[in-house]
Amino acid sequence: MNLPALAQACGGCHGVHGEGYGEFPKISGKSEAEFTRLMSEFRSGRRAASIMNRIAQGYKEVQISALARYFKNR
Repeated sequence: MNLPALAQACGGCHGVHGEGYGEFPKISGKSEAEFTRLMSEFRSGRRAASIMNRIAQGYKEVQISALARYFKNR
């Protein structure tokens, strides 16, 4: 798995390090559990969003876990 490439996809909206800006929330520093929970809610449709619901569906559980670890330490 190419983690930098996965994280780069997030950076397009949330900033290179997940710092967030404008209407896009900060994702860096979130606990792994919080990041995973939010992505799960987007994937299932329990959390409303304009595009994150569709984006989250494209990730496997292992990728979400890796991203959670990556952004936790940014």
